[in-house]
Amino acid sequence: MRARRIRALAAVVGAIASVSAAVALPAQASASVDQLSIIQDSNHVLSDPAGTLATIRALGVSTVRVIVVWAQIAPNWEGRTAPRNFNAADPAAYPAGNWAPYDTIVKLASADGIAVDFTLSGGAPLWAEGPGIPRAALDNQYWAWRPSAQAFGQFVRAMGERYSGTYVPRGQTAPLPRVSFWAIWNEPNFGEDLGPQAIAGSTVPTGPVMYRSLVGQAWNSLQATGHGADTILIGEFAPWGLAMRGTPKRPQGLPGQFGQTKPLSFLRTLYCVDSSYRPLQGSAARSVRCPTTAAGSRAFWRNNPGLFDATGLADHPYPHALPKDMGGGGFASGLLFSTGQAKATYAAYRLPLFLPANAGRRGRALEVWGCVRPARYEIFDTGSPQSAQIQFAPRGGGFTTLQTVLVSDPADCYFDLRIKFPSSGTVRVAYTYPTVGAWPAPVGTTVYSRSVAVTIR
Repeated sequence: MRARRIRALAAVVGAIASVSAAVALPAQASASVDQLSIIQDSNHVLSDPAGTLATIRALGVSTVRVIVVWAQIAPNWEGRTAPRNFNAADPAAYPAGNWAPYDTIVKLASADGIAVDFTLSGGAPLWAEGPGIPRAALDNQYWAWRPSAQAFGQFVRAMGERYSGTYVPRGQTAPLPRVSFWAIWNEPNFGEDLGPQAIAGSTVPTGPVMYRSLVGQAWNSLQATGHGADTILIGEFAPWGLAMRGTPKRPQGLPGQFGQTKPLSFLRTLYCVDSSYRPLQGSAARSVRCPTTAAGSRAFWRNNPGLFDATGLADHPYPHALPKDMGGGGFASGLLFSTGQAKATYAAYRLPLFLPANAGRRGRALEVWGCVRPARYEIFDTGSPQSAQIQFAPRGGGFTTLQTVLVSDPADCYFDLRIKFPSSGTVRVAYTYPTVGAWPAPVGTTVYSRSVAVTIR
């Protein structure tokens, strides 16, 4: 098997920043331009695309992730057979109303300069699912049971054509904007998204086998519709899993039909290697549809280009046992509480501020790192550089500006400064929203980062 590295990406709210130093008056922001900031809020962006995208824009997010549920676009998703003469690869064969929310998102995001990441996923329409569907998965629009990889590939082909940048829907005069960021399936190691995960008392994994076929079909469809040079992610894994052989009391074991497979275990089966990363052999290989000969193993990479040529591998490292996000669902990685109230992370995400050391000697500078995310879209709208203020308040006093940061590149919001503080006190970043552009807040509103205490001895 040819060794190729797949770069790992995390599909999480926010971006991990790598920073390079720059000191000037005013200071010029500088850091890697390869960082992405991605937010997913599928429910709200589908129900209120204009308002949700305006909020995303105000936060300075570069990309919105939208999970496209196959069954929500497919016709007659509850039927056991597809509509007669249905051409699943033709965008025009699907109900226009089912496309409408996604068309709106793509149009608004394109006008606002926000990139769209479409994660093409289940649930699957019933007519594309395999036999033996358990009652728990029957008629559930968000679950997928042994989905047909070929049918999914046809759906992806329809998606790829519709959002190729050249497709004009029936009754319209202009093509829809192009989408250039894709992911293949959401959390394929979770049995509700792709079941069953394992059979025979959880001794034979099935989730990775199905996912290998889904990736292959989706990859070919994206290549065929002109998306070969796009960003294409695989994985999108749930971050944890369980493993247990079946017992008389728990015959399915874990992950069983609907549990979660450990991501690394899922990956090894997906790529047909054992725990020592050597090609699977014999019955172990046959049971998960992997090559059983040396020649087959050598050809594995060539027969599975989606596994080796994808842009990256995504994982969802969301935290648990924290207050739930807006929309509930048990998640806690977002910026709003379930009540809609902003978490402390809201301001920290919009204007990140970090001091590696917040104590020092008088006369010596401390490093101050941060980012002016909202500047991205004012630069997009006007072409003009944007500024933010590094403000300081001594203990018992008010804030004044110590230094101004300029941001001129919409892809690079970062600054890394060394500042001499006159005394102990508090530092923050201030940014004033512009007088033009699409913003949910009144123009001229000033927002602040979290405040960081500094001690000068």
